[in-house]
Amino acid sequence: MAVSIKVIRDAYVQAKQNYEESNNIAAYTDFLTTYSDEALAKPFINSINEVLSNEVNPKPPKVDVMSEILAEHDNDEVVVAQPKVDVTPTRNIAQPKPKREKPNTPGVYVTLPSKGRWYTGKLELSADGEVEVFALKAKDELRLKSPDALFNGEALISVLESVVPGIPNIKEMPLADQNVIMCGAYLATYGNDYTLSITCPKCKSIKDYGVDLDKMLTQSKDYSTDNVVLTNAFKIYLKPAELTARNMIAMNQFQTQIMQSQLDAQPEASEVDKIKFLTEIYDKTLAENFELIIKMVDYIVDKVSGEKVTDVDQISEIIDNMNKRSYDKLFDVSQKMNEAGVDTTMDVACTDCKNEFQSTVNLDPTIFFA
Repeated sequence: MAVSIKVIRDAYVQAKQNYEESNNIAAYTDFLTTYSDEALAKPFINSINEVLSNEVNPKPPKVDVMSEILAEHDNDEVVVAQPKVDVTPTRNIAQPKPKREKPNTPGVYVTLPSKGRWYTGKLELSADGEVEVFALKAKDELRLKSPDALFNGEALISVLESVVPGIPNIKEMPLADQNVIMCGAYLATYGNDYTLSITCPKCKSIKDYGVDLDKMLTQSKDYSTDNVVLTNAFKIYLKPAELTARNMIAMNQFQTQIMQSQLDAQPEASEVDKIKFLTEIYDKTLAENFELIIKMVDYIVDKVSGEKVTDVDQISEIIDNMNKRSYDKLFDVSQKMNEAGVDTTMDVACTDCKNEFQSTVNLDPTIFFA
């Protein structure tokens, strides 16, 4: 039975922590022994092998470039050593979280598809209702390109906190807002000069095509205000999928792709086995859709009692007991809500065979900024 990506990721994080604390390579070799045959573990295994190769072939004393860059950006003042002074211990009193500082260089203003709805904090918006997006710092780009960024939502949250200090609670950010902000961050960092390598489906030639990010932003769609689903017993109020749902979606897609590739790698499998495998993929997709819809429910109001339901377990139970008609209606409205934001499709004309077709810009930060 295949091991889930969550189990593998947790084991990797533990092994990495043990190695860094004790410098004992057994922490990594145990991981390799346990998960060497798991396809989902490949990114982690590659990362471990690189570390172990440095153990076998020692290099000159390592300069922690990441730490130096982070220190360079995080510390604007020179730290001067001071004589040690005995200080009477004081109580550790919690202080308000300091406001994030804005960079000195001006950013790019973008319109959020959410218009600032669904955030609990107050956003810093311009008179036109736009938020300022600043350029990526060196440490931000390193975070996006690190292997852990694929599975660690905290890396993306740190980057977003850096480029949009005007949004206080980043974890509440709807996914469409994130895509718009990523486009704005690219414009602020590199200008409107994004290129995409595209393969023509007809002649198979690969060419680099320019993408007009400015145009994509001006054509961005706002979230629909039609976010209420009525059933016989309840009023269900929806909200967009948040940033915290991104990792769940990405992980689910990754696992589904692995399952599909496993099926494609078995051409000799019987039709019964193929149907069984496809059924597993279908059931997994249904479960993922259900989990995402639960995360998109803001609250539910009982039509009879007027009670407002916000507890996740109660919401899950209500939706789980819905009839198919009500669930389909809920699913359709949730899908339409997630259509907001940047339209990532683009029309392409092959410069070799003149074939016209459509392609897609992948705004996943780990790919968009690769």
